[in-house]
Amino acid sequence: MEKYCATWSCTPYANKKLNAAYEDAQRVADGCPIFLFFFVVGSGQFCGMAEMTGTVDFHRDMDFGLRHKRSGSFPVKWHIIKDLANLNFFKLTILHNNDNRDIQRISWKRGLRMLNLFKRRTSSTTPLLDVFMQEEVYR
Repeated sequence: MEKYCATWSCTPYANKKLNAAYEDAQRVADGCPIFLFFFVVGSGQFCGMAEMTGTVDFHRDMDFGLRHKRSGSFPVKWHIIKDLANLNFFKLTILHNNDNRDIQRISWKRGLRMLNLFKRRTSSTTPLLDVFMQEEVYR
């Protein structure tokens, strides 16, 4: 699959955590990549996996409509775009040390298991992009 470059944004809390993780990976781990699995709240689905390719620009906001404005954004390169029901990942995403629902860190072992699930499973019947389009139409 061709890789798609894009810009993403999370809550201010998540953006700060991601920025710190990216800077640490660049400094301490000699540029180790940061991979992100995307689950959009309210969709009931994971929608893919992307690589964070730069720091958060806290002066570049993204506006997804009145209730979805985000402060700061960062570049990503999508490696997998596939909608899978979150039930596929239930056992892998339960974390006991989670301090915030906006962002969760998982071990590389869980990450590999999630990648294998993305590889083996077929997309769900309601593509996430269709959900976004319906929200846009009804605003």
